[in-house]
Amino acid sequence: MCVVSMVLDQYIPKTVEWWKPQPPQDFKLTEELTKLWQQQQLNEKIKELEELLQRAREYDKRNNEPDCELSEKKETLRTLAKQLGVEIRFLDGEENA
Repeated sequence: MCVVSMVLDQYIPKTVEWWKPQPPQDFKLTEELTKLWQQQQLNEKIKELEELLQRAREYDKRNNEPDCELSEKKETLRTLAKQLGVEIRFLDGEENA
């Protein structure tokens, strides 16, 4: 299995809750602050995914497995991002907007 495929497997969760974490219970946040905290956490996960995919693509290219990710995995991740109201454009090597 190529590394890009493995990274996508790690970031395609079975539930949306993985992408929308709740703040620790000792945080007393208003609903608005909770949404901001969730957005910040989501942005961090997306940035982490982008960086991991970039490094994985470089590794796969060096090891003669370029462009090995499955389109089904990318579509699943795009669908999840759409459900959450975020855009993930770097799955095909594009810049994240």
